[in-house]
Amino acid sequence: MDQIVVILLATLSYVGNPNVTENLFSYQLQFKDFESCQTFYSQYEDKILNGLLDHGYQKYQLDMNIDYLACGKVLIDPSKPTPQVLDQVPVYKIDRT
Repeated sequence: MDQIVVILLATLSYVGNPNVTENLFSYQLQFKDFESCQTFYSQYEDKILNGLLDHGYQKYQLDMNIDYLACGKVLIDPSKPTPQVLDQVPVYKIDRT
C-alpha cells in the first residue's frame, strides 16, 4: 500500500571524491508535516549530523561529507527501492563555493 509521509532525506559524498554521492532516506523517522520534521532537526541537529557521518562510514567504509539534508514529503511504494520525492524543505546544505 502506497504511503505519503515526511521523512529526512540526505545526500552524502565521499571525502576523497565529492562528485560521487549516496542518497539516504530515514524511513524509521516519519513526521506528520514539515514543521514537525524541522522542529525535530532543530532539537537534535548535532546528533543527526554526527549520526549521518557515522552511518555513512559504517555503510560505505569510507569517510563521508554531508552535502544536503532536507525534510521531504515522499510517496513510499513498497514495490520500488526508493521513494518518490513530492516536496522538500532543506535544513542543511554544504556550500562548496
